[in-house]
Amino acid sequence: MWQQDLAWYRAAGVRYLVSSGTTLERFVGNTATPAQDAFYRALFALLEVFHVDASDDRPGPTIRIFRMDPP
Repeated sequence: MWQQDLAWYRAAGVRYLVSSGTTLERFVGNTATPAQDAFYRALFALLEVFHVDASDDRPGPTIRIFRMDPP
């Protein structure tokens, strides 16, 4: 997702962005990837409408869904 900025997604009419912990773990807080870190920090400022973490009953990565408000 980070290859475009949030303004691009809004202009394209995207209403929701879905992220997984697998991607987030690589970029957030990583000083070697400042552009990606900045993108995900901006993403986290959006309204989070769904969040699920792995558990004994649900293996896999964390899934987070953010709502994109119109411009």
